[in-house]
Amino acid sequence: MNKFHILIVDDEWNMRNLLRIHLTKAGFQVSEAKNGQEALELLEQQNVDLIILDLMMPDMDGLDVCAKIRQTKQTPILMLTARTDTKDKVDGLNVRSGRLLNQAV
Repeated sequence: MNKFHILIVDDEWNMRNLLRIHLTKAGFQVSEAKNGQEALELLEQQNVDLIILDLMMPDMDGLDVCAKIRQTKQTPILMLTARTDTKDKVDGLNVRSGRLLNQAV
């Protein structure tokens, strides 16, 4: 039986590491990308069941990454953010992220 495969996309190593440790312990297969471009390249090569995507990343933010993913895939996306503005939440839903979760600051 194949493990449920989760892609973590976050520019902060500490956040990726924390998520990877807990998700791996829970029995999930985990891949990581440190930026949006790396995530898009990885998604061309691998199929994943869920994407956990940081909203605030340099170069290409999570909204842009989500929009590019949505051009070719319907993989569920959970967007993580420290932002609390309603506009950010609406923007996340407008690109069909699925869910937007506030992360502890």
